[in-house]
Amino acid sequence: MHLDSPSETTKPRRPGSDLTLAIMLGALTIVLCYSAGELVEQTLLAGAGSATVHLEHLVRGIVSSVLTALVVGWSLLRASPPLLAPAPAAPVVKRSQAREADRVAHYTRWLIQMRWLVVVVATALVVLAVRVLSILPDAVWSPLVLTITLLAATNVLYTVTAARPHLRYLEVQIVTDLLLLALLVHFSGGVENPLSMMALFHVVIAGVLLTPRRCYAVAGFAALLFAVTAWLEYSQAIAHYAFGLFPHGRASQLAPPDDLLFVVNRVTVQAVMLGLIAYFVTTLAERARTNELRLEAMADRALGERQLLEQALATTGTGLRVCNAQLEPEWLNSRWREWFEPGCCPDSAIMLVPARDTMKDGQTRVTEVRLPDKSGAEPPDSERIYQLTTAPVLDADGGIVQVAELAQDITQQKRAQAQLLTAGKMAAVGRLAGQVAHEVNNPIAIISGKARLLLSARRDELSPKVAAELEKIVALSDRVADIARGLLSYGRPSPAARSPVDVCALVRNAMAMVEQRAQAGGVRLEDQLGPSPIDVEANAGELEQVFLNLLLNALDAVDDGGIISATAQAAELDSGPAVAVAIGDDGHGIPADVLARIWEPFFSTKDDDHGTGLGLAICQGIIEAHGGRIEVSSAADAGTTFTVSLPVAVSTDEDH
Repeated sequence: MHLDSPSETTKPRRPGSDLTLAIMLGALTIVLCYSAGELVEQTLLAGAGSATVHLEHLVRGIVSSVLTALVVGWSLLRASPPLLAPAPAAPVVKRSQAREADRVAHYTRWLIQMRWLVVVVATALVVLAVRVLSILPDAVWSPLVLTITLLAATNVLYTVTAARPHLRYLEVQIVTDLLLLALLVHFSGGVENPLSMMALFHVVIAGVLLTPRRCYAVAGFAALLFAVTAWLEYSQAIAHYAFGLFPHGRASQLAPPDDLLFVVNRVTVQAVMLGLIAYFVTTLAERARTNELRLEAMADRALGERQLLEQALATTGTGLRVCNAQLEPEWLNSRWREWFEPGCCPDSAIMLVPARDTMKDGQTRVTEVRLPDKSGAEPPDSERIYQLTTAPVLDADGGIVQVAELAQDITQQKRAQAQLLTAGKMAAVGRLAGQVAHEVNNPIAIISGKARLLLSARRDELSPKVAAELEKIVALSDRVADIARGLLSYGRPSPAARSPVDVCALVRNAMAMVEQRAQAGGVRLEDQLGPSPIDVEANAGELEQVFLNLLLNALDAVDDGGIISATAQAAELDSGPAVAVAIGDDGHGIPADVLARIWEPFFSTKDDDHGTGLGLAICQGIIEAHGGRIEVSSAADAGTTFTVSLPVAVSTDEDH
């Protein structure tokens, strides 16, 4: 029952009240009809003969039956559940043309298959009725066989032309089938044959596939065909072929085609059945079609949301897995498969631990998982770090039914955090080193000065042993002073004056300083800097110290016959155009575990007498103070290359 407005309400009905009301209305209709009939018989037909009275009784019975059926049916339909109510409006989303075409094609193929079944069954029935049981006369054998042949031929035509079916095509098939059915019924007993009800099948098909209006048109056409056939047989306009299951030829009973009441009854029942079937089927089909469209819209929306979710997860680099209560994956995205699926993850069993714990206690937990890097990178880049967020999925009653897990690759974040921590430690060490160097520098200068004064002014008064000890004091004091100056340079870089300088000239100066030592060690220096000067805004002394330090480290790394080269090429920094100067050697290289620590202050692989561990740290501080960057690439037994990138000096009109 439908409400006209949201504010309208319905009163609850008592069980059986609708049926009681329908029975009462039916009984009242019968009483009124028979009362009216008796009134007509006592007044208008008082002197009529028995035949007229019999006809009046016949009409009274028919009218009362029809009216009673209509009143009772209307009463029940008015109070019927929503099944018989008009179908709700179709959703806004319409079925796509491709889906509609697939649907029509599916039913078309099904109808063609059913027709072949009808051909087989009809052939068997005709043989049985004519040749075996003799229910039908031999005269109908040829017409029936011809009609069945025509049905098979039309089905062959449908099969050939059904490549691209449409609704109009189905309408033609249904109308053709009804005409052929009318022929089969006519030659097999006409109105006597109960198989005339096979037209209901076509009404059902029309209700499922066509619009309600066209379905009613099919029902009306089928009823009209049957009525015309019955009338033509009754009026003897066409021959009637008796159906042997009905009694014929007895004096006490008319043959069915000659009995007007029988003909009217069969035609009426056929029309009513076709109409009711059309009503029920169209109502149900409209509801089913509406629900189907809604389901398709929901499926499309769900598919779109899933694709959007997958795209969002792929864009953000997030893996997602949903597991059931048995910890079996029900949904995985491609990122999760890439990271953790068997064959990709060497130890995928550890991925089930957070899910198992969450399934037990229902707690959301965040864990980290470290797995080997599938790319085979060398330490410290040989593992990947993933952050897993595991949460329960609850049902309406609060029970845990699934577990959802989000995974993110936080390797770069962890490395960045480690670098920030190291940078903080280095900054603290730098400040401490500057303070220590400042406090140590003055006493060491005094000690060195006093020792030098004794050696220069009182050497004649000193014994050789004392003089030798004073010389040791001077040498060690100078070493401590050098360390103190390095600490001051690292911890408190001085804002030295800067000006445009040719970086290639500075590298060549540093190479000239180590040339004699390189020749003594059998090392060849190769100048590949190029002829053009490249100016950078820098302090010449500080940059020269950086390149000298890199060249000295390269000399310590190569053996007799080694090569040290210097190259320069254009580069890019965040601040703009730059020049990259590379100092490379073909020495023994730097091991991976050492490479990660070369920028740490006081870290050195040299003997205590040959290194303080501050050289590269100071070089890094100088280059970064100039707005540049220093990088290293090295492999065992394949040499080492230090690359210094510095922003080029901005040229002005005065420079030209």
